[in-house]
Amino acid sequence: LGFITPDGLFPFTANAGKARALGGEFELQAALPIEGLTATISLAYTDSEIREEVLNALGGVVARKGGKIPNSPEWSGTLALGYRKELSGGMAAVARTRWSHRAETFSDPDNSAAQANDASDLVFLSLGVEAERWSVDLYADNLFDDQSSTLKYNRVVAAPLTWISYVRPRNIGLRAKVNF
Repeated sequence: LGFITPDGLFPFTANAGKARALGGEFELQAALPIEGLTATISLAYTDSEIREEVLNALGGVVARKGGKIPNSPEWSGTLALGYRKELSGGMAAVARTRWSHRAETFSDPDNSAAQANDASDLVFLSLGVEAERWSVDLYADNLFDDQSSTLKYNRVVAAPLTWISYVRPRNIGLRAKVNF
């Protein structure tokens, strides 16, 4: 868990208290009846719980018993489709799309509303050409520009300043790759 020195200036991480995380993951990859079309579905469930109250050096609560482990979404999942059509000269046209979901998380072990991260839903698309050693594709990452936070952190307790990391914003471009 994250702690702060008694003067409130220096954060540090240390093992503290007891916690439990139970869950499971499921993934299915399949070739669909249309030649070249594939699908992937994944789903993960995590039931995390802090099992005892944890206090800092000043007696303040760092983690409440029964709270969720930080940055641990209860549900997450992905649905992806890919299509590949062989062309002449050892090249193939490829199209891919992926939707990714992450449920709400908390950045702090106290599960405070101020450091809650909303659920996110991201969509990725790409269309391109691949050969054995190279590929080029036009892509759109985070197509609908989801602006969810992934981490909120109050570095200095005495100051109301929170550092926030966000999902990478929509990004559209041309990508080229060469394998050596």
